[in-house]
Amino acid sequence: MIPEEFTLERQPSSTPPSFFGRADPYLQLPDDEPFTYWLHEGKVMWGRSLVRGADPETFRYFLGDFGKDRRACYKQLSRIRGADPTSFRALNYCYAADSERVWTIAGEVKGAHRASFEVCDGGARSLSSGRLVPTGYARDRAQVYYYNFDGKPNVVKRADSASFRSLDGVYGFDGSHVFCEIAALPAASPQTWRRLEGDHSIDADRVYYFHRRIVGADAATFRVIDAEGIRLAADARAFYRNGVEVAREELDAVLAQKAELARRFPKPAPEGDR
Repeated sequence: MIPEEFTLERQPSSTPPSFFGRADPYLQLPDDEPFTYWLHEGKVMWGRSLVRGADPETFRYFLGDFGKDRRACYKQLSRIRGADPTSFRALNYCYAADSERVWTIAGEVKGAHRASFEVCDGGARSLSSGRLVPTGYARDRAQVYYYNFDGKPNVVKRADSASFRSLDGVYGFDGSHVFCEIAALPAASPQTWRRLEGDHSIDADRVYYFHRRIVGADAATFRVIDAEGIRLAADARAFYRNGVEVAREELDAVLAQKAELARRFPKPAPEGDR
């Protein structure tokens, strides 16, 4: 299911974002204040920067940092060469397309077959701060593609396009493999695999941390102890820190450090609990 808000065409507001009135306009934005398109003194802005040549009267944008006006299409501040504004639209938070080609904010998805191209998830991953970043899978008649806000969009080389499904925009599977981003989990069975907390996962016989197998870990007794920050886990035989076996003393030391940080910097209670 693609959230409707990710594909909605929006008109930029003339209300300045909250960061714009700060004394130092070059301060780095906090994670909860992403850049967006807006109008300032009759000109189109993206964050604090001018979108050169954009027409404020006809400019429209999408949440994943794509925009268009009557003459051109844009990704963040850059004009997309050759894109057709009349057919250009967002497919989800991560991918946009016109009638002939497909893009992420890193550039064109080279070789994509537009007529059969479809996104496989919402195209957004939420950071711990709540800020969304473009991340997700897509496919066409021949290939599966992945983009994770780092570098260019990639082909998932071992994936079967016809049977591929995205779990959450980070993990996916086809009839024979399980994938973490573009990498296949070694020997993982799609029929028995399931995701755990903190980017751990298991199938009937194996345990994984991201796309790497934790050799020697027991899937039957494996459990996640702490899924935030430094990820901690255990099975009947050993303890693990970020997928690497550690001594009990190291595990206890990390848990003590986390408890002290939680005591010194408590998280605010959810609004409904106040």
